[in-house]
Amino acid sequence: MGRTVMPFSFVLAEERGRWKGFRKGLSKEDQEAFDRLFDRAKFHTAAGVYMAHPYPLETILRIEFGPRQDRDFFR
Repeated sequence: MGRTVMPFSFVLAEERGRWKGFRKGLSKEDQEAFDRLFDRAKFHTAAGVYMAHPYPLETILRIEFGPRQDRDFFR
């Protein structure tokens, strides 16, 4: 049987925790932008599950910047 995919909400929370130290080093304004990045990703959990990428931050960034016309950003 294949591997079970961990719920994206757990992946998102875990990834946010990994970047906690980085966030603390940001200015207040940048911390708010950083928080918005993760908050917006919550609205796209289905897309995150389907991607099931080994690097969760890449999934989060693709969710945030995916709808934009500049799709070559990640290539």
